[in-house]
Amino acid sequence: MLFRRGEKAFFVYDFAKSRRDNIRRDELKAFRKLANAMLVLDDKALAATMRNGTITEVMCQGKAVQE
Repeated sequence: MLFRRGEKAFFVYDFAKSRRDNIRRDELKAFRKLANAMLVLDDKALAATMRNGTITEVMCQGKAVQE
C-alpha cells in the first residue's frame, strides 16, 4: 500500500515476500514522491484520474479503495 487517507487507500506495488525481501531505496523515494502528489488530489481530481484510467477503483469488503 502506498498510503491511506480516511477510507481511501492507494495500492501501487505488490510483490511476494518469498521472491523479494523489500523495495529498493530508489523505489521508496519514488513512491514517497507519488504519495505526496496523490495526497493533494481532492475527490474531483481523483474521479478524473479514474475516468482517464490513471487509477482504478477496487472494492474491498464493500468499501471503495483507490488503486
